[in-house]
Amino acid sequence: MLWLSIAAILTTAIGFSWNPTPFAQALAAIFIACAGIHAVIAYGTQQALVLFIACSAIAFAVENLGTATGFPFGVYHFEVGADLPHIGLIPVIVGPLWFGAGYFSWTVASVLLDGADRQLNRPFNFVALPVVAAFVMTQWTL
Repeated sequence: MLWLSIAAILTTAIGFSWNPTPFAQALAAIFIACAGIHAVIAYGTQQALVLFIACSAIAFAVENLGTATGFPFGVYHFEVGADLPHIGLIPVIVGPLWFGAGYFSWTVASVLLDGADRQLNRPFNFVALPVVAAFVMTQWTL
């Protein structure tokens, strides 16, 4: 039932995330909340909060650089809620969305690598987990 729910949420998000409607914004909030809740359960409140802050800070830095200069992603702008507050040129929702996508990418990579997140003392897992998570994260863009 859990996997069916996850599949339904992801399918709905993919189908409606291209248009900044209130429904799409609600889906984004659910996505972020699910990532946060799972992170707290899996790693504890402090580590989940550190991850959220780090993901958000990196997202705003990289996205502002990208929209201002075109590096590293090329020239682009955001179509999400023009009425949302911004940090620089970036809507505030972008940082938490990066957290959600990044966290779930890390989780998927850990599953693919047989629980590598719980065995980071192994050199292979320490290197492979972030590399596989980066590839998974790239798939969100597709």
